[in-house]
Amino acid sequence: MATLTIDAPAHVPPELVVPFDQLNGPEVMSFPPTAAITIGQERPVFYSSYYGGFWVFTRYEDIRAIYQDPDAFVQWSQGFPANPFSKLYKPLYLNPPEHMPWRRVLTPIFSPRQITRYEAFVRDLTRTQLAKIAPQGRCEFVSEFADVIPGRMFCFQLGLPEADYPRFSGLAHDLIFGPAKVLREGGTPDDARAFRVKVNAEIDEFIAKLIPERRKQPGEDIVSFLLDGRVDGQPLADEDIITMTTLLFFAGTDSTRAAITYAFLHLAQHPELRDQLVRGEADVKKASEELLRAHGFHMSSRQAVRDIEIAGVRIKKGDRIVMSTGAANRDPARFPDPTRVDFHRPDAHSHLTFGAGIHRCIGSHLATLQLRVALDEVHKVITDYRIDETADPVTFVGGQGKTIPVNLPLAYTPVDYVPGQ
Repeated sequence: MATLTIDAPAHVPPELVVPFDQLNGPEVMSFPPTAAITIGQERPVFYSSYYGGFWVFTRYEDIRAIYQDPDAFVQWSQGFPANPFSKLYKPLYLNPPEHMPWRRVLTPIFSPRQITRYEAFVRDLTRTQLAKIAPQGRCEFVSEFADVIPGRMFCFQLGLPEADYPRFSGLAHDLIFGPAKVLREGGTPDDARAFRVKVNAEIDEFIAKLIPERRKQPGEDIVSFLLDGRVDGQPLADEDIITMTTLLFFAGTDSTRAAITYAFLHLAQHPELRDQLVRGEADVKKASEELLRAHGFHMSSRQAVRDIEIAGVRIKKGDRIVMSTGAANRDPARFPDPTRVDFHRPDAHSHLTFGAGIHRCIGSHLATLQLRVALDEVHKVITDYRIDETADPVTFVGGQGKTIPVNLPLAYTPVDYVPGQ
């Protein structure tokens, strides 16, 4: 259950206090990317009275400024409501100067050479999934496509057989969204923390088994890259390899799944845009960036380490901050006519869906690649998909810093499709 703060701190103007629940509020559950926009139109910065209290920023320039000032705003890893991970996930929750040496360790995993290697796998996998769903005439797009692509992509990056995908995918989802589910079902904060610790232990056990195997027989997989990594000239401890591998999984798979699903949800609701892609009238790269812009679903959090004023508001040391990427990406001061999805928008790539500054998502190119390939391949095969009105409506689930679609029922004309023919 959400916990209301009765009294805001003395430095918070009463007129800025709003009962905004960024995890389970009606605005969020209605459509997460636009959750903070209505409030933000009247108050570009406001203070939520939920979960102990936190500031919410909605304007593009303010949010970018916070992202790019890690000396004043550091990562807040506790979550809302406070439910810290049982591990320190490096480099995500490190701040300068510790952050950069750990981030460099991940660079080889996302090098241009590796991205090229990944693209061949993603394209083959996408075509394989299309061959499964195209003849059906309808599908549950999340479980049958959008979840499969990033999940199996990560198994490929780990050098795991595809058979391991369902179990590992479920664990990563539980790590992010499970604690919130425990609270929604009446559990206590201690119950939620215990749930996360249990899931952490299962993931650790899964990854720990790979380390001795990769030491004996290294390859082009994540664990092998991390075994070669050095921080201050020293190799990484096994514990750091485990937590960094877990970070890449939970940060990449759910977010990529969400990006693909939000894109196809919008296209299913706007057939004129879908048809532009079917007819080849839109550049797939530009379309990918524009769909990412229109569907920012993260609410990243920070904590102020000193008193500072931003956007005319006094932020005190220790104040917690949430940044709505959905609102930033639809800020009319940055993107004219922001609610309209325009595949010819020249600056769509400037969106903040992947953050900005030193903590910008290191896997953003891989996530965008998977979305781009999906847009390219699906529209060659399934050309008339739409929302399946006979199925359950689309719903959303919130977790640590992001709210994503649970399901997306689509209907379309059945197509017999064999990749390569």
